[in-house]
Amino acid sequence: MMLTEIPILSQSVCYLAELAISGNPIYPSFNPFDMREPCEHMMTCVDNSKLALFLNNGPFRKVSKAMGQWDECDDNVRIIMLFYAQFNYGHILSELLNNDVAVLVYNGDKDYMANWMGA
Repeated sequence: MMLTEIPILSQSVCYLAELAISGNPIYPSFNPFDMREPCEHMMTCVDNSKLALFLNNGPFRKVSKAMGQWDECDDNVRIIMLFYAQFNYGHILSELLNNDVAVLVYNGDKDYMANWMGA
C-alpha cells in the first residue's frame, strides 16, 4: 500500500504540494480562480464586494430563501473544505440529478481551484 492511499496522508501530501505551488494560502502567489492574474486581495484574491451586495440584498435573499448573511471568508468552511477537496463526489451529484435537484457545475481552463480536469 502506498502512503497516498491512506486518506489522511493523501490529504496532507496534496495540501503540502498545493502550498509548494501556490505559496502563502492567505495571499497566494497567483489568483487561484484565474492563474493568469496576480492575487490582488488577501484571502480570495478578487474583490467580492459587489457579489456581497447582490447576495445580501432583500429581493435576492427572499427568492433564494437565504437563511443568513453571505460572507466570503468563513474560516470554518475554508478549513473544512481543505480536507474535502481531494474526494470524488460524483455519486452525490448523480443522486442529486436523479432526484431532479438543479445544480450548477463550474469549471474553467484557467481556474486552479475548479479546473476542467476535475469536471
